[in-house]
Amino acid sequence: TSLGKYEEIPDEWEVLKLEKVCEVRQQTKVDSKFYVGLEHIEKATGNLLTNDNVEKYSTNKVFCQNDVLYGKLRPLLHKVWFAETDGYCSTDIYPLVSKTNIGNRFLFYTILSWRFFSYSVSTIAGANLPRTNWKEIKNFNIPLPSLPEQQQIASILSNIDTQIQKEKIHKLNLER
Repeated sequence: TSLGKYEEIPDEWEVLKLEKVCEVRQQTKVDSKFYVGLEHIEKATGNLLTNDNVEKYSTNKVFCQNDVLYGKLRPLLHKVWFAETDGYCSTDIYPLVSKTNIGNRFLFYTILSWRFFSYSVSTIAGANLPRTNWKEIKNFNIPLPSLPEQQQIASILSNIDTQIQKEKIHKLNLER
């Protein structure tokens, strides 16, 4: 099966639109003071740099542990984070909730992927505050292996991320 000119996927994989595998969380309350804004998420890495206290902010959205937070404002910055706790986030972030046909981590790596980045950038609207929106990105096509295969893929990518973090720390220590 082909997704495009250069993308081949196994025949047994499904291709589904993003809206078929996740939705934007609609919950309004959670027992947490943890707050994440776009400024707290590192560009294009999936890493959280820091966080804040929700009491400093007047408008926000709820996210729960295992949600994928995606920054819709300035998609070129590619701000994505896998929520390790419950909390609140900026209204410029979509808290994405996995449905039963996709693993949480597989969804995270899909949203962090170059394919999704390219697609979301192609949907940008607005000159001063460029952003994408759910109406556009929900149509992104996701090649979807079986859940066990998704878990294996996500585990491999997670191990690579861990190794990269260790190497960055080692590099910083060497530079010191």
